[in-house]
Amino acid sequence: MYIGKRIKKIREQQGLTRKQLAHGIVSYSYLSNIENGITQGSPEILSLLAERLQIPPFYLNSQTQIKELNFDIQKAADAIKQQDIFTARKHVINIEKNYKFIPNFKQEICYLIIKVFILFRELKYVRAINLFRNELSLLCSEDDIRLLNQDIQHLYNLLKVFTFLKQRNFNQGLYYIKKSLVLGCSDIQKAELFFYLAYCYRGNHQYLGAINQARKSLLKFKELDSFKTQYHCLNLLGTLYWDTKRTEASELLLLESRNMAKKDENLFFLTYNYVNLSLIYAAKQQENLSYKLIKDVIEIRENLKQGDLSNPYILIIELLIKSGNLSEAQYHIDKLQAMEYDGRTSLMLQILIAKMELKKGKEKAYEEQVSHLLSTISDEQYFYDITSFMLEFGKHLKRKKRYKDACFHIEQALKYTTSGVGSSEQNFLGKTEVPFSPFI
Repeated sequence: MYIGKRIKKIREQQGLTRKQLAHGIVSYSYLSNIENGITQGSPEILSLLAERLQIPPFYLNSQTQIKELNFDIQKAADAIKQQDIFTARKHVINIEKNYKFIPNFKQEICYLIIKVFILFRELKYVRAINLFRNELSLLCSEDDIRLLNQDIQHLYNLLKVFTFLKQRNFNQGLYYIKKSLVLGCSDIQKAELFFYLAYCYRGNHQYLGAINQARKSLLKFKELDSFKTQYHCLNLLGTLYWDTKRTEASELLLLESRNMAKKDENLFFLTYNYVNLSLIYAAKQQENLSYKLIKDVIEIRENLKQGDLSNPYILIIELLIKSGNLSEAQYHIDKLQAMEYDGRTSLMLQILIAKMELKKGKEKAYEEQVSHLLSTISDEQYFYDITSFMLEFGKHLKRKKRYKDACFHIEQALKYTTSGVGSSEQNFLGKTEVPFSPFI
């Protein structure tokens, strides 16, 4: 079966159809049977297929174990278990240097799982997801994963979790987290999984469950005396308290997290923490302090060339519009429009542009733009992000005595705040930030 998977993977990577690969060697249906594991194919046929695919014949007919390769794979997996990504990367580089093609199927799967995991840890999310989808997923099935050792199975389940969380598919993320917990894992792996459980519950707006899991993660990391992960958990708890309107408690946790990260000299983590503190200070009408923190976030991320800049730009633009500094707000709008961003950012940017119109006194243009935007949102998830804005827009329409339209938008806003999400003081389009991993 592994031979067919390898043929299919290489064929698709090279952009060949089955007919193109089979032409002059075998029939289309015979090649289909090989790829689907129904038949294995003779050595002569496999040799011809390998020649057309420009790969060595042993790649399609060898199950030879390479002891040296096992050494690098095991050392890389052990390093990951200790959160030593630098050493794990060294072993992956050694594998790539010595083996252009890995003849053993299980060894190739282990190598790919480790490589994708390292890419995730290094925040190279696009490369990681592409490699996971376009190579690893084509090569192996859940049955193949069950044949591997427990540590590699755990890494594979985490890759599934990472991928689903990046796609905001929190229910599938929860499934694979629970699967890993049942499988059995080390204490540090359990603490990490509790962190991701909190992440998933938060994504599904199940805040009580999220807070409980975040606390469990924090306690577990404290038992393990893991300093870095403790302030990650404090930051997560701080954002959860903000989400549930406990502003003062949120600020205390975020400040504690900030002080620990400063002691650890973790500049990149601080950018997440500063975003969250900026939202609190803006809500407390300490706009100057909020603005300074967001400026620091943008500067640090630009210098480090790490992290998403779209959310900080949304926040700084909103602060500038609120203060009436429209020329600088427009400057940042232009900078954001020159970047790549997702659908949520696109929506927030359009709302901010409409807010600019209102600030300029162009009420009709503001109303038309916002009404059009709100009527065309196809992803219901976005409504949770703009409940306060919908309420603000409804109140604006009420002041204009457009009561029917006002009631509609106010009711829409209230519909999405029944779970305790948002409040009148949290009227910002920017969002809180939690590092994707507690080990960043």
